[in-house]
Amino acid sequence: MVCGLLANLGVAQTFAALTIESAGQQTFDIATNTTYLPDGGKIIDETAKLTLEGSDITYQEGSFIKASTALVLGEFGSLKSPAMNIDIPSQQLTASSVTLDYKNLVVTADQITIYLGPDIARLSGNVQSGDPNFSSASLIINLKTGYGLLMSPFTYQNGPLVLKQESSDKNLQLTPLDNGDGSLTYQASSVIEPPVLESLSSYINP
Repeated sequence: MVCGLLANLGVAQTFAALTIESAGQQTFDIATNTTYLPDGGKIIDETAKLTLEGSDITYQEGSFIKASTALVLGEFGSLKSPAMNIDIPSQQLTASSVTLDYKNLVVTADQITIYLGPDIARLSGNVQSGDPNFSSASLIINLKTGYGLLMSPFTYQNGPLVLKQESSDKNLQLTPLDNGDGSLTYQASSVIEPPVLESLSSYINP
C-alpha cells in the first residue's frame, strides 16, 4: 500500500518521485535530518500514487513519519486516523481510532497495523463494519488480494441470519466478489481456504 512512499523516503535526499508540500511553516533540523510541518501538509508519492495528509507532520529521514489528523489516499482507498506513525526500518504503519475504506469495505477499529512489505493490515479492538454487517475482536486483510480473516469473537449478519461465535479457534473468511462494475461485495465462509490461511496465519498473533 505505502511501500513506494517508504522506499523513496528511505533514500537520502532522493526525492525524484516524492513531493513534500507544507501548508504553512516548515523547518529542517540538519543535525537530525528531521523535517517539521507544524501547520500540516502533504507527502505525495507520485510513483505509488499515494498521498499522506496531516495537520502536523514530522519526518526523520530513514527513521519515521508521524502525522496528526492523518489521511492516506491511494488506489486501495483511504485510511483516516487522528494519530499515525510510519516506522521506516520495520516497514510498519500504526494508527489509532481508524477508519479504513478499502474497495467498498469500510471498517472502523481502535487500532491498525499495516505490514507494508506484504501489504497486510491487522485491525483490532471494536472492529465494526456496516456492509457487510459485522463486529469482531480483530480483522486481518490482505490489501493486495482483498481476502480477509474475521477473528472470533465475532458477530456477522447476513439479512435475517446472524452468526455469533465466541470460540477462539472459529474464524470467518471474507472473500471479495467482483460485481462487474468495478465494485466489490464480500462473502463470508466458515471454511478457511489453505492459501488464505497460509498468507495470513502469521499475523493472527504477531
